[in-house]
Amino acid sequence: MSKTTHGVTTITVGTQTFELKPTLKAVRNIEARFGGINPAYVELNQLRTSAIAAILLIGSGQDFKPKDIEALEEKIFEAGIGEINPQVIPYVLALLNPGGKSKDELAADAAAGKE
Repeated sequence: MSKTTHGVTTITVGTQTFELKPTLKAVRNIEARFGGINPAYVELNQLRTSAIAAILLIGSGQDFKPKDIEALEEKIFEAGIGEINPQVIPYVLALLNPGGKSKDELAADAAAGKE
């Protein structure tokens, strides 16, 4: 189940919980692994379990090895790719706007003095 609170997305895969944080380190690691945010998004849209696993590990700040991805892929498969993948996509998209607010929301906050 996915729950977003102040930029942190919590995703549970079986009995394991991942807290994905929108950090510059996560962006850099996703860029290094996939070649950018868009290629990562494309791989998620292709329902690749290795992409889902890598983003869960990267977003939660964990160091990992290829065997860790393989083990997590099995858990993702057992939990249901269709259950886990839709929870990961909003996290990746949130990395494009880590403040979480649209231009209109930021303008409204500025007008109300809430910057």
